[in-house]
Amino acid sequence: MDVVIHQHHQDDGNQEFSKSLQGCEATDLEEKKSIMIKVLNSVGAHEFFSSEMWRATLTELVATACLLFTLTTSIISCLESTTAEPKFLIPFAIFVIAFFFLLTTVPLSGGHMSPVFTFIAALEGVVTPVRALFYVSAQCVGSIVAYLVIESVMDKNAEEKYSLGGCMIDGNGEGISPTNAFILEFSCTFIVLFVGVTVAFDKRRCRELGLQMVCGILAGAMALAFFVSISVTGRAGYAGVGLNPARCLGPSLLKGGRLWYGHWVWRASVAELLGTAVLVFALDTIVISTIQTGTNMPNLILSTLVAIIITILLLATFPISGGHINPIITFAAFLTGLISLSKTFIYILAQCVGAIFGALALKAVVNSEIEKTYSLGGCTLTIVAPGPHGPTVIGLETTQALWLEIICGFVFLFASVWMAFDHRQAKGIGRVSVFIIVGIVLGLLVFVSTTVTATKGYAGAGLNPARCLGPAIVRGGHLWNGHWVFWVGPAIACVAFAVYTKIIPRQLAHTIE
Repeated sequence: MDVVIHQHHQDDGNQEFSKSLQGCEATDLEEKKSIMIKVLNSVGAHEFFSSEMWRATLTELVATACLLFTLTTSIISCLESTTAEPKFLIPFAIFVIAFFFLLTTVPLSGGHMSPVFTFIAALEGVVTPVRALFYVSAQCVGSIVAYLVIESVMDKNAEEKYSLGGCMIDGNGEGISPTNAFILEFSCTFIVLFVGVTVAFDKRRCRELGLQMVCGILAGAMALAFFVSISVTGRAGYAGVGLNPARCLGPSLLKGGRLWYGHWVWRASVAELLGTAVLVFALDTIVISTIQTGTNMPNLILSTLVAIIITILLLATFPISGGHINPIITFAAFLTGLISLSKTFIYILAQCVGAIFGALALKAVVNSEIEKTYSLGGCTLTIVAPGPHGPTVIGLETTQALWLEIICGFVFLFASVWMAFDHRQAKGIGRVSVFIIVGIVLGLLVFVSTTVTATKGYAGAGLNPARCLGPAIVRGGHLWNGHWVFWVGPAIACVAFAVYTKIIPRQLAHTIE
């Protein structure tokens, strides 16, 4: 009888445990589903099934094609006219054409017809990321269609003379430098956004001014920006600001040649964005997975995996962008004169955006408990932990962390990155060997910084400000505590490295021939 009762209680206990386990699994599954639904809603995945979105996308495609066809042929006609100052005709033509196209398409799709307006609308929350993606794709396709039509009807001599009406920076060697073109593009685009789009996105002001006045302001801002760009430079080889990446893409794909001059920076920036996104996602998942396994040597395993991941990503991105995927490398390359200021700005911006995307991807696949416990694998100086007298802050002092960032950053540049910067050494050793060395040095520095301090709450030297920024923006909270250290430390290291390279010029250094 006692045996039977004991067995009965044991069965009850097993059933209760099984129910508890099933309940935990169900809760965890529901939590994951809830997170996924939130993520999908936030990016606007539901619009994929919306007929209105597809109609608006088709409108963007047709409107962009018609706009660019009309705009390009009108500009070429103005230049071919016998008037003494065709530069005064072009802004007027741009104003009239843009005004009527905006007036027609705003009620149908919002009247974007440019990736610039779509991107700012997505950032402002006016359109969802999914809709923005479809709009930009439609605008690019519309641009290709427009210039295919122009190519089929344009005289071959005129096509050669005006490069199909594309965006030129330095035609026939009589244009401007990519840096000056970038500054003009940035300034003029900002003016258009500030003057025109600010009004267009403000519903109250739109109602007060009316649709016609808003379209007039926006068209006027574009015409003025274009006129300023072609007047202030006074260079025949410069075609003026693009103000519309899709407009510049179409002729470049069809005509190629000199139209691609200056375009490569943007292609390379996409590689930097994607490379940094993969880097952040991979490194942060490695951090979380290594600690989760409960191994006796998490720092050693983490460092080894970091070295492997870095090497692979460098091999993948180097042919396209030079394989920076790190603001430290980009800033050091700028200070040593290897890249321009404009390229530096674009690369670092792309790396920061990529880091945010990588952190968002990680947030979408981990549950809230892991996200909270490991802070999305972000860079931390301190954390709040339970203590004998309540919650207490543990970690590394800001001064110590800053010195670690400076020293580790300089060692990283001195011991590995300089080999990649020096073409003679890179050629003698081999690119693959250089990338392996960079990965190993970075892995060793991660191991040293996490081991030498032996301080809970400190995640080790960041050695990549963008990697620290992504989780900080997505997760927030204590990840912002002392976040400046992960930017200021590497910046000082880059300056020190640049000074070192000036003291010992490359042409006097002993290198492998």
